[in-house]
Amino acid sequence: MDKKEIINSLKRAAKIWETDVIPFRFLIVYGSAPHRYLEFQPSEGNFLHLTGIKTNLKARDFFARLVEGQLSENDFNVKPEYIENKIDVLARYPNPLTICTKIGPFSGTSVYLECDVVLGPCPCFCLKIDANGWYVPVSLMKTTMDKITSSREDIKAVFRKAKIQRGPYRLSDSLFIRSGFISSSVPPEVLE
Repeated sequence: MDKKEIINSLKRAAKIWETDVIPFRFLIVYGSAPHRYLEFQPSEGNFLHLTGIKTNLKARDFFARLVEGQLSENDFNVKPEYIENKIDVLARYPNPLTICTKIGPFSGTSVYLECDVVLGPCPCFCLKIDANGWYVPVSLMKTTMDKITSSREDIKAVFRKAKIQRGPYRLSDSLFIRSGFISSSVPPEVLE
């Protein structure tokens, strides 16, 4: 994969992030009732971390140039063998929450990565709690969850609402709901 192909693949994924991921907050509900949950809030600055690309650009500038078609081959360095899998996965699954069925704590074994939670099973999207208390994406790996987490639970439902929307998530905000989801087991201040 040459740099031009990398830019084209990432531009397609970034356009989807721009419209379908970044403007939203996501509620991930998991485990047996009473369900546990976490909120996931991606931003333009998180996209670069998922690509594995090295650049001197700030993460938000990288994303903006990519979306605007202004990213050049001179703006980044890359080891194709290192990032091809990441770019392939990101291009095929730009919104990780549409394909993830499991969640588990990061075990800290077998890879060097600062991560709190792993969504999977494969590929794995790694999330970390940021300074504001939100889970944000920090890495994307084409590996199985059993290599980076010691336990896994089923994701029961995912909800999405605009970042500007106040108040709890609504059932009508669901991206998907799986069997075993019990809405009354999520506090009403979180989901109504």
